[in-house]
Amino acid sequence: MKLRSANEVAILVALMMKRTNYTRAKISNKTISELYGGRLRAPFIVAMFEHCAEYGYAMMELDFGGFGVFRICSLAGTKSLTTGKFVSDEELDNPDYAAMVAEIVADLPTVGDASEKN
Repeated sequence: MKLRSANEVAILVALMMKRTNYTRAKISNKTISELYGGRLRAPFIVAMFEHCAEYGYAMMELDFGGFGVFRICSLAGTKSLTTGKFVSDEELDNPDYAAMVAEIVADLPTVGDASEKN
């Protein structure tokens, strides 16, 4: 089988998303490897992510394996994050990054936690 370029794989991923009408989905490493035609390497993955953006989709590797993909326009109308509302002046002036990380990860599900549903 001929290897496809990162752009060609991005086109196929975007086409799959368009045809399903999903705004977000997971795609396995195996599926991306099949679309590519070979073993995935980091430079290819980075290029594929960049090309997906050209077609209106953001893509990222997931901690539990595979890739997540979503329509960039699905963020239209979402709430904005601003430092004034969510980060205090004290946290900006004297950041305790260890405490911030502890707050961030406190309720993250562990890998394989089936309790987190989309």
